[in-house]
Amino acid sequence: MPGEIFDFEWFVNGAGYRLLRAEKVRDGGQPVWRISPNGDRHEGAERRWLIAANLPAGERVFQDKHYNPLSGNSCLFLAFAEIDPEPEKILAFANKYGLLGFEMENPVSGTMSLTSPAEFISMWKEEITTMQRALDLWRLVEKQDIPALTESLAPYMRWIEADTEFRSGNSTGAHDDLPRDLDPKWLRYFRMNPHCLDWFRTGNVLLPARCRVQAVVNEQLTGRTSPRVLWDDAERSRWGLYFVPNSLAGALWLQMAQAITLKKDYRRCRQCNTWFEIDHYTARTNRYFCSNACRSKAYRDRQIEARRLFDQGMEAEEIADQLGSDTVTVWGWVNRGNPRE
Repeated sequence: MPGEIFDFEWFVNGAGYRLLRAEKVRDGGQPVWRISPNGDRHEGAERRWLIAANLPAGERVFQDKHYNPLSGNSCLFLAFAEIDPEPEKILAFANKYGLLGFEMENPVSGTMSLTSPAEFISMWKEEITTMQRALDLWRLVEKQDIPALTESLAPYMRWIEADTEFRSGNSTGAHDDLPRDLDPKWLRYFRMNPHCLDWFRTGNVLLPARCRVQAVVNEQLTGRTSPRVLWDDAERSRWGLYFVPNSLAGALWLQMAQAITLKKDYRRCRQCNTWFEIDHYTARTNRYFCSNACRSKAYRDRQIEARRLFDQGMEAEEIADQLGSDTVTVWGWVNRGNPRE
């Protein structure tokens, strides 16, 4: 169906990935990122964490495993946005799903040769933060949480208003008393779109928030997805226009674009805490588990908890209230035919 991610294939290094320290030095007058296996460091050199593919001992070729990371995982973008931005947590995600598909800003050289794709952890952190902020704003828009949206956008609007007045000569102090931790990208966006300030003044905070989410998603999709004319049926008799990601980062942002344009609904599994999509056409909207396995495990856990509480002296009625069940069911769980004497 047009608008869906079509046949996206990505790869993971079969031997996994590792964290390395790289430092920027000059080689022949050109800045390069150099890695030393002994941890040697040049005084004053800029250092960054790098994530790179492992090459097993004795091997000369990296063994990439190709797969479809989005097959059966319509919530991968949510899992990505919730990564703890510590290098080890990012490494764990890469070991499971692969690198994002960034291009290195400078060549890497040195005593340790890198012949495989490698990415800076700082680039991952920026990507995670960008998606987190866009998701937070989108969720506030979906809930129409006007107070929270006002609190989120007000510092930017005050900055833009003060800056506009200062540049027009109507103010002498600019904006020295305003927060300095504002996101530069967001600040630049609102400064380049002054009509958002007019909306905000009239109390329409939903519209500037929607426009900002739209702009972020469009920025991230640019260059990361490609329109393709593909077959619409198995008989290859009809064509359709599709948008295909060219990297894992592009696929994650395309997933988010689908979520906000198709108004998809997501929920956390009560058992494993992972996200899953609620299909309002084919599934029950009161579904609380991502799979039958999680639902069965949750049921067994409730039985075990009921028996534990009963053995501690809690009455069946109290157990039923605590576990969200009924007294008859609880008596069945604890396997007692008569109330405790």
